[in-house]
Amino acid sequence: ICNKINEVQKMELKDLVRIDFEPLENHAMLISDFSEVYEYKDNKKTEKIRGYKAEFVIADGEAKGLRFNVEFSKLPDAELMQKYVIDFDKEASSVYTQKGKFGVQFKLVANGLLAE
Repeated sequence: ICNKINEVQKMELKDLVRIDFEPLENHAMLISDFSEVYEYKDNKKTEKIRGYKAEFVIADGEAKGLRFNVEFSKLPDAELMQKYVIDFDKEASSVYTQKGKFGVQFKLVANGLLAE
């Protein structure tokens, strides 16, 4: 039993929770303006912009109604209330927990958008 407990303790969150990108990639409607994402150093916000983020909602399919934020390294050329296919950067996207917040957080990063 001790060996099993040690194995579980050594596992990382990414080993337990997987992001299923397939339902998120298509029919994603842009529902917010893009805002800057700043770098943090030693848990403090710096003035350096590392990218841009916006909120999307799935407009069709089994995940219809699901809302999520996506971060881009460059500001995409996109219009509000239009549907896009999102090209996710699956290596840069991650799952994490945050002090003081309940549950699991997702950082979704994309390479770009394609008009649907």
